[in-house]
Amino acid sequence: MNSAKLATLKFFALLFLLPGLAGLIVSAMVSTHYLNTLPRYPAIEQSRVIPRGIEGVTVYQTPQEDRTLNMMEYSSVGVFLVGLVLGLVNGSPVAVGRELPLSPRTDPPQVEPPHGACLPNLM
Repeated sequence: MNSAKLATLKFFALLFLLPGLAGLIVSAMVSTHYLNTLPRYPAIEQSRVIPRGIEGVTVYQTPQEDRTLNMMEYSSVGVFLVGLVLGLVNGSPVAVGRELPLSPRTDPPQVEPPHGACLPNLM
């Protein structure tokens, strides 16, 4: 690839990586906030009946809170993965159209046991 295409690919990789990472950080902050504020038992009068496991603790949230956090987490992961794939295509030596040079195989050196050493009989 020429340098202009590589620069464009790097730009788009960062364009997806950074917002994806920011979304993951924000969703982790929301999860931590939920861990500290939401009830540990179902509260039917508040419609908090959807369980969510956060760091080994089950808290109960409303269906709207569940949809919002799920959407935030999954979309952030998707955007981050798009950026990651673009970055891997950009800088990977295994990218499409490239081949890795093969290095000659070298065997490890043979080490002789010290003179008079007792070797176990494996038979």
